[in-house]
Amino acid sequence: MKVNIDNLPPVRAGDGNNTLEYWEREWANKGRRAETWSTKRTVNVVKELKPKTVLEVGCGAGGLLKPLKDLGADVFGIDLSQTAIDRMKKRFDINGAVLNVYDLDKLDATFDFITAHHLFEHLIEDEKALRLCKSKLNTGGTMLASVPNNCASPEESDDHVRMYDEESFKSLFIKVFGNCETSNIGNHLFARSKMGTQ
Repeated sequence: MKVNIDNLPPVRAGDGNNTLEYWEREWANKGRRAETWSTKRTVNVVKELKPKTVLEVGCGAGGLLKPLKDLGADVFGIDLSQTAIDRMKKRFDINGAVLNVYDLDKLDATFDFITAHHLFEHLIEDEKALRLCKSKLNTGGTMLASVPNNCASPEESDDHVRMYDEESFKSLFIKVFGNCETSNIGNHLFARSKMGTQ
């Protein structure tokens, strides 16, 4: 898949405490490792659906995109951090772009599967972000996202601008997609919606 990233706008700072500086430091100093629960859940969904093209919003250094690429999907990631995108390209040969979710409409590609893990709790305009994700799904495509289940660890709570319980997370997805399946894994909620179904 060829995604043109030449004319993308400069990345804007994130919402609330979700700043460019924070994520650049996070990735430069230590980098986050893919969390096994979200990786396993997403890999299982990709095995089931067999999408040809995958976008991860908030991809970090590609720890989740790597196993999806290994399954044969053509993967692409966006993140606020140039350091994370560079690391993903170097370690996994995965293409990506430094792009804020609110500028997703500037990306000139659509996808069969879009995933976003631990993104929405950082966003003030969660519905706007989800609608932008939906606009990048192919007909019949699937969106899978996860958030903490009405909780945050002490080290994370300062950069979360909202909390979701199952009802509020499902409501958001139903409002945007008209359908949603939810599941709980430990302290985490997953929401899955399909484009073009009601």
